[in-house]
Amino acid sequence: MWNFKAIFFIYLTLFLLCCKRNTSNFSDSILQPAPLDIVKKCFTKQDKENILESIMGTEEFQMFLHPEIDGRLPILLVKSEFISTDLELFSNGQKVEYVDSLNLPNGRQHRIKLLEMDCEKNIIKYSIFYPIEGAIISGSVKKKENIWVPFNTSWGEKN
Repeated sequence: MWNFKAIFFIYLTLFLLCCKRNTSNFSDSILQPAPLDIVKKCFTKQDKENILESIMGTEEFQMFLHPEIDGRLPILLVKSEFISTDLELFSNGQKVEYVDSLNLPNGRQHRIKLLEMDCEKNIIKYSIFYPIEGAIISGSVKKKENIWVPFNTSWGEKN
């Protein structure tokens, strides 16, 4: 006869295995870069510039940037399918520079990941990792009357 403890242990093990599998699939899908065809179809060069300048202009981004500290400017953005060297971006009065993900300097680069893009609603969810501060910033931007406006911005520090 099966006793209660054995049955409970089997159910608990199956439950934990299912949760682990679903969690890993979810996190893998979030970390995938934005597909180039979606980026090209949905966003013009001007849109991308406005989106990124809107994100870099948030209070949370500026709070961790500390532009008054020597060596923090210009901003270094890690290139991606969305962030390309043809974009003309400025922040804190200086032109933004781009770095290859294979050549990352001293931890002062910003890696902006687009987590979700909704072309119909003109909404993008993003996250930023800034290693020198251990900062993680996340939020969304939405196009309202031809202006990309940030909302739901939050931050935390990586342990």
